[in-house]
Amino acid sequence: MSESRRLRRQNERGATHSRKLDWVKVRKASSQILLFSIIFFMMILIFSYFNITSNNNLRNTIAANSKISTARIIKISYVKRSRNVAYYEFVVDNKKVSGKTLSIYDGKVGDEICVEYLDSNPDKNIYCHEKELETIYEDCILVSLKYLGIMLAIVPIYILGSIIFGNKKLLAEVTSRT
Repeated sequence: MSESRRLRRQNERGATHSRKLDWVKVRKASSQILLFSIIFFMMILIFSYFNITSNNNLRNTIAANSKISTARIIKISYVKRSRNVAYYEFVVDNKKVSGKTLSIYDGKVGDEICVEYLDSNPDKNIYCHEKELETIYEDCILVSLKYLGIMLAIVPIYILGSIIFGNKKLLAEVTSRT
């Protein structure tokens, strides 16, 4: 019994099973990837919208009743590739107040910069070069669409590369034995 079982297993291992692309599985996997991409796009869109709205509300509040001061850069944080957020401090009525830039800062620690702050609450402050309002279309929708496009371009290239280089797990998901 064990001898016949061993021979059967050897024959099964030696037999080559051809695999055929199963278009039902491909459509299912593609729809899942598309759904994930749309969810990712919506998350970026919602995050960008709330971030832009918050920043614009701060700008409008400060513009209504502001004063100007000079601040010193105390730290630069590298948030993303080539994106520097600067942290600064300034003094109002013998009280040290801190803040950070809303977007890219291309200076160095120790630089003196212009800041605008709310007269009644100096903790609400912005870097003077960031007073321009951000737009929902350019700064939210277009940025989100750019990330969606990048994702939709990379995923098919990854899948094709995986198929070409023989990723067995992926091949099992999109093919069936004949």
